[in-house]
Amino acid sequence: MFTIKNFKGFTLAEVLITIGIIGVVAALTLPALIGNYRKSVVENKLKSTYSQLANMLQIVNTENDLSFIPEIDAKSESNGYSYDFSEAVFEKYFVPNLKIAKKLTSDTRFDVCNSEGKGCYKNPSYACYILVNGVGVCAAINSIKGNISFQVIINPQKDKLYSGRDVFGFVVPRDITNNDYSMNIKTFSQEELYTSSNRNDFIKSCISENPFPSYIGAGTTDREYFCTFLIARNNWKIPTDYPIRF
Repeated sequence: MFTIKNFKGFTLAEVLITIGIIGVVAALTLPALIGNYRKSVVENKLKSTYSQLANMLQIVNTENDLSFIPEIDAKSESNGYSYDFSEAVFEKYFVPNLKIAKKLTSDTRFDVCNSEGKGCYKNPSYACYILVNGVGVCAAINSIKGNISFQVIINPQKDKLYSGRDVFGFVVPRDITNNDYSMNIKTFSQEELYTSSNRNDFIKSCISENPFPSYIGAGTTDREYFCTFLIARNNWKIPTDYPIRF
């Protein structure tokens, strides 16, 4: 003899309500999860790229002194920069100490805009490379002072890039007193900006429509440098008051 038992299942309405609730919860939490993931990608890549550049400079400092770049003092460009000069010097003295996956062609130019897609400009493609971690790095060397400007591009595969989200900047001063390049983040990213206590100026400059917002006491600089300072000063974590959403 077989006993037939009645099993009570879910009604179609109950299933649809459950699916709806799951959909609402997903819609509320998914953007935050995606944003947090994008933040972690930026934090990790920016910090690791800074470490690579700092290690490269440490090797260069150990193996050489300032006389290792005689081309710098021999130049007298009116604006301090030139593509041919930057590429030749960077290739000769710095590239051997970097883990590079690909060199970009001299005609590679990236569109860089602010977080709202305004104030776009073409980055000066001095010497650009893709590192093994997938990050793009462009280097421009001041042919008068020898300072190096690095543009770190988190997502070089994108057609349009955004300052403070895809593009960040460092400045490495040529320290004549110590006869080397400084790896300290305070000087690595312009000490007068790093030590400033006015966060509002940093935030405003980071999202400025002007690619080169003026800043009291620091002259003129690129807005992506200010975005970098906000993160670097927060131990390489994107702060809660960071003005750009991910």
